[in-house]
Amino acid sequence: AEAVAYWYFRGRVALDQQDYQKAVESLQAAVYWMPARGAERQLRRALVYLIVARMISTGGVPSDSELVAIGLADLFTDLTAAIKRGDVAGFEAALGERAAFWMDLKVYLVVQLRLRPLLLRNLLRLTHRALGGDSRLPIAAFTAA
Repeated sequence: AEAVAYWYFRGRVALDQQDYQKAVESLQAAVYWMPARGAERQLRRALVYLIVARMISTGGVPSDSELVAIGLADLFTDLTAAIKRGDVAGFEAALGERAAFWMDLKVYLVVQLRLRPLLLRNLLRLTHRALGGDSRLPIAAFTAA
C-alpha cells in the first residue's frame, strides 16, 4: 500500500510539474501495484490521471474499446471523440459537462490547456486532408472549420 501511494503521488506531482513522461511512468507503476480488491476508487483515480498524462505525452487518444475495458468510457468518450474529430464546440461541451469532476481532481486546466493543441492539430490535419492535401492551407478554410 505504501508503494502504491508513493508511485501515485509521484505521478500526481509530475503531472502538476508538467513532466508528463515521468507522470505516465509513475502512474503506470501505481496501477500495476494496486491491490486487486478494495481499491476500486483509487484505481479509477489513478487511471484517470494516467490517461490524461498519456494523452498529453504521446499526443494520442485511447480507443473506445480501451476505455470500456477499464470502465472509464463515461468520462472520456465524448472528450476523445471531439479530439479525434477536431470538434472545438464538442470539446468545450464535453469538458463543460464534466467540469465539476475535472475540478475535483484538480486537472481541469491541464485538460483544457494541454489537450486543446491536440484538438487543434487534428482540426488542422482534417481540414488539410479535406482540401486535397495541398501544401498551402487558406486561413479562411481553417477558421470556417
